[in-house]
Amino acid sequence: MQENISTSKSEVPKHSKDATILLENNQIQAGLKELANKLNEIYKDDKPLFLCVVNGAIVFTGQLLPMLTFPMMLDYVHVSRYKNNEAGDLVWKHYPSKEVKGRNVVVLDDVLDSGITISAIKDWCLSQGANKVETVVLLEKEIPRDEAVIQNANHAAFKIGKAFVYGFGLDNDEYWRNTKDIHVFGD
Repeated sequence: MQENISTSKSEVPKHSKDATILLENNQIQAGLKELANKLNEIYKDDKPLFLCVVNGAIVFTGQLLPMLTFPMMLDYVHVSRYKNNEAGDLVWKHYPSKEVKGRNVVVLDDVLDSGITISAIKDWCLSQGANKVETVVLLEKEIPRDEAVIQNANHAAFKIGKAFVYGFGLDNDEYWRNTKDIHVFGD
């Protein structure tokens, strides 16, 4: 999960005043097509279980799946990190309803940031008997991560810097998941 840009609960954060477009929708679509081509080759005989990490990966998942040509199942997980002084603590709001035991699982997430959330999901799946767990992300931040977490996704559509990003499913203080482009604050 990514850091939060603070606003009061009654104030909707601006999405264009201090932000610029990092990836336009046509670039995102081209990246998704390239990613789908790779996944189609890798998983063509695998029949994996895909787990969408909600809420952030809903748009990514929804636009990627129709590009996939192999048999797969879909489920979701809802795991959030606290936004207070206890950063790093996780709250599981929904575990997968489909059995992961004996399955090859692919976790779809919006962004690999600190790696804490996606590592926890992977570890949980393995603890439940998944054969293997791989990660696919829309965005992978090229930042140092704690050595105890996933360092890189198995597959990423885009690699980006450390800046706060939102749009195309990623939020800015719970808003603007609905923008067609990905916007950035800072570097």
